[in-house]
Amino acid sequence: IVLADGDPSVTAASTKQRPGCSAIDAVKNDRICIVDPDIVSRPSPRIVDGLQALAKGLYPGTSF
Repeated sequence: IVLADGDPSVTAASTKQRPGCSAIDAVKNDRICIVDPDIVSRPSPRIVDGLQALAKGLYPGTSF
């Protein structure tokens, strides 16, 4: 699960509390990635930073 909404009330913990989310593999395995919405939702040269942030969230422990 990738969270990139920028709403400070939306966290990994609040996502886990949503009805039905406990059945999702990403929640069971604590695979919720929070990414700065400014670097993934605005077309700019910073999209490379956004891709790197997503890669780190999806593949923790891997250096990029």
